[in-house]
Amino acid sequence: MKRALFVLFVLTICVAGWLRERATEGAERGRLALGPVPTPEFEDLAPPIGAEVLRGRVLDPDGTGCGGLEIVLSPPVSTEDGDSSASPLHWTTTAEDGSFVFDELQPGSYIAILSQANREPVRREVEIPVPGDLVWKLEKGPLAPLDALPEVRRADLAGRVDSPDRPSIQGRPPGPIPTEGFQILLLPDDPDPMRLTGVTKRRTSVSADGTFRFEGVVAGSYHIELLPPFARDGSWPVLDRVAVEVDPAGSASPRLTIRGGTISGKLVDPEGRPIEGALVEAWPLAQPTHRWPVRSTDQEGVFWIDHLPPDTYTLRVRAGAGVLEERVEVLEGANRQLELAPLDPRGSD
Repeated sequence: MKRALFVLFVLTICVAGWLRERATEGAERGRLALGPVPTPEFEDLAPPIGAEVLRGRVLDPDGTGCGGLEIVLSPPVSTEDGDSSASPLHWTTTAEDGSFVFDELQPGSYIAILSQANREPVRREVEIPVPGDLVWKLEKGPLAPLDALPEVRRADLAGRVDSPDRPSIQGRPPGPIPTEGFQILLLPDDPDPMRLTGVTKRRTSVSADGTFRFEGVVAGSYHIELLPPFARDGSWPVLDRVAVEVDPAGSASPRLTIRGGTISGKLVDPEGRPIEGALVEAWPLAQPTHRWPVRSTDQEGVFWIDHLPPDTYTLRVRAGAGVLEERVEVLEGANRQLELAPLDPRGSD
């Protein structure tokens, strides 16, 4: 057994050596005989520099020299594919008398762009070489200077909102209207909104004691509008409006009053029982999109809607399938108490 294993091991070594020798001979036969690799030679790159010189002056419409004008000279199209991106741009600035000079130019057609911060860009074409000095006279002068924001003067503005007593309505406590939550809208009176003045629209809230304050208001003419709590960040309804002049030397303390009227009423069914939870809406007859927040009737069927500027309103009451509408005229500071017809929540046949 040991002899057989030894013989097998020797045969394996011999076969492996023979296979290795054959592989080496095959690689030698397949290898290419390469000589030394020649070094490529390229022509020297010549920079696109010519011998032509361009001199000239740029004049304003009145014939005076235009100094400080930037001129960019685009090179001619010189490559076979029409691409001049490899050629350099030439750039210079005119002297005080409007003179300029370009050198090392190649012959050909160029495009010149003349520009300055306070002028419209101008395009000119020029063929190099140019006999003598070139003169470019501009058709337009400098642009008018832009409006600048004037010196801004600021002052604080403080005022007060007066609250009248609320109309007496069943289920609502008497007394002044709470001022907390009302909003003051400060609007500039500048007739030209495009004119730079620094004034801007601002808002602030009224505190519980009826006071309000704007800090750092830009001096100018304004008017102030009073909005109810539900109209915060809106523009209507305006309950009061006053004009005010803001001046750092001394500004008046504006006073506004919570104005407007009220619509109230009581809703019952055909048996005379109060209807609780009926929905009540109101909007100006001429502006149906300006709708007051929906109110609902209480346990006694009573409802009220405050802060209605004098106008004619549409009042809609909905309870179940029953709906009724009335046209109501509201007066300043008055409570329009309605005598509503009984409403059947089951609707009518």
